[in-house]
Amino acid sequence: MEVRSKRFATYGLVAAMVLLAGCAMGTTNKAEEPPVQKDEPKTPVELKLYNISGIFSPEEFEEFFFKPLKAKHPHITIKVVPATEKLDQMVASNNIPDILVGSNGDANTQLTQYNLQLDVTPLAVKTKYDLSQLQPAYEKLAKTVSDGKLYGLPLYAGGAPIYYNKDLFDKFGVPYPSKQLTWDEVYALSQKLTRQEGGVQYYGFLPDTAVLIHMNQRSLPLLDASGLKPAFNTDDRWKAYLQSFKRFYDFPGSEIKTASDATAAKTLARFNKDLTLAMFLSSNLRAPSSLEAVANWDLTPYPTFADAPNTGPMPYAYFGFVTSTSKHQEEAFQALAYFASEEFQLTMSEQARMKPVVKSEKVTKAFAAKSTFYGGKNVSAVFALNPAELAASMFTRHHNLARTGLLNAFNGYLTGAGDINSLLRTAEETVVKNIQAEEEKLKAQK
Repeated sequence: MEVRSKRFATYGLVAAMVLLAGCAMGTTNKAEEPPVQKDEPKTPVELKLYNISGIFSPEEFEEFFFKPLKAKHPHITIKVVPATEKLDQMVASNNIPDILVGSNGDANTQLTQYNLQLDVTPLAVKTKYDLSQLQPAYEKLAKTVSDGKLYGLPLYAGGAPIYYNKDLFDKFGVPYPSKQLTWDEVYALSQKLTRQEGGVQYYGFLPDTAVLIHMNQRSLPLLDASGLKPAFNTDDRWKAYLQSFKRFYDFPGSEIKTASDATAAKTLARFNKDLTLAMFLSSNLRAPSSLEAVANWDLTPYPTFADAPNTGPMPYAYFGFVTSTSKHQEEAFQALAYFASEEFQLTMSEQARMKPVVKSEKVTKAFAAKSTFYGGKNVSAVFALNPAELAASMFTRHHNLARTGLLNAFNGYLTGAGDINSLLRTAEETVVKNIQAEEEKLKAQK
């Protein structure tokens, strides 16, 4: 009996030890499980955005950009600085926005002019933004406008196909363009469509002339390698290129007499308001408000030169730049990274709100899928061509001075203000003086 009791006691002791060991093991296993990490609420920040380009209104920024951003990053709020305020005044009063949005020419010029540029490469690394998701042309453009660094991200692409008024083609019995046209073929169409009828002058084709300069298909540089002297009066290719467009302005009775009449605004008015222009080459995709009077329109690709059948204009984009003075640089970059992401670009592409900069085939194929305005149009024309190679010294510090000088000379030439040689020579002299003045101003600021 005593032996049995001892045996049971021994068994009980062993069982208790096993049970305790099991409990201890269970406790050890629980301790090894990583604790559930809860995201700490992020401190709300309010950013100021200054829109240099004017492409989107404050209301459009709020609706199409800021609302989806709020859903993605609830702690970030962005307010648009009124267009009535000027950047130089904001700099003088030390009330500088966190983000500048504008074309790669305009915004970068103003960034460097006021020393507001910031290399956001470390922020891209920290937030894991992958530049390779951009189309190669726009990734290269981002580095070019940033002196090899990264001052900001491209948000949407510039450039557009030809918009044409089908009613004018019908009126004059001319078939609609049904394939990729060369410049010579556009000229032949323009000949058929340019005429006076009922006391009204009709025009076949006219472009936004600025597009032909800063997005030129021949990849011609505006400045020499130093970035301090114009190249357009010493590179003979410029002269031949500019002369090739004069013919569109020389049809009898349809000559445009003043340079101001060759501007983008006047040309768009002929297409949209007067309904006297059959084909309009725009610098950007048109919003519904800019084509409201044209009831029956469609698209055909940007024209090409016969010796470069697949080459479109040089890449051009509208960027978001984080300013060096911002107290919320990481949040500002997070916002731009979202706007330059496949997720956001897909939504904007579906609605045809903008031409995407990411290389995702999904985003490109979805263009206008949810747009009633572009629905049923030949939207493949938007992506028909490869961008031309970016010209050397393009979009550097004095790009805008050279572009403005050449554009004024070009518009003057098109409207008969002088011969091409004299106008280019005068433009060169003006640009050199303006660059020298700008350099002196920059030295004084240092």
